[in-house]
Amino acid sequence: MKATGTLIASVLIVASSTLALSPARPAAATVAISCGDTIMQSTGLTADIGPCPQDGLIIGADNITLDCNGHTVSGFGTGFGTGIEVPDGISGVTIKNCQVTEFGGNGFNIFSPSNKLLDNTVTNNGVGFNIVGVNNNELQGNIVTNNNGAGFLLTRSQ
Repeated sequence: MKATGTLIASVLIVASSTLALSPARPAAATVAISCGDTIMQSTGLTADIGPCPQDGLIIGADNITLDCNGHTVSGFGTGFGTGIEVPDGISGVTIKNCQVTEFGGNGFNIFSPSNKLLDNTVTNNGVGFNIVGVNNNELQGNIVTNNNGAGFLLTRSQ
């Protein structure tokens, strides 16, 4: 019995050493983010943003992820600001777990194809999701409530 216990301990030590030596995956950026910022790398929010006097956040690079981690991007409820925008020419972006509220313009403006919008909540904006002139965007698990315009507005889009 004693030999078996020693063998198990040796296996656990080897397994622990192997895990410790494995290369770490790159983490999302933890830089300070504020209203109007352009996100250029995968980013995870660690705090709420706003209230923003104009735009909340703008995505500025292809193939990145913005994970709000349940945090809120908020406006003042007036004007024409947008909560989160993916401008023309930017694609392959994933935006998830965001609470976007109180923008006089739209919660989301999507002007580029092939992006994923996952598990976001959009409340009290002009239009919830404004998707214009693009195809192949994936919207899954999003909730839109109490906006002044459409919840999901697709213009020349599929």
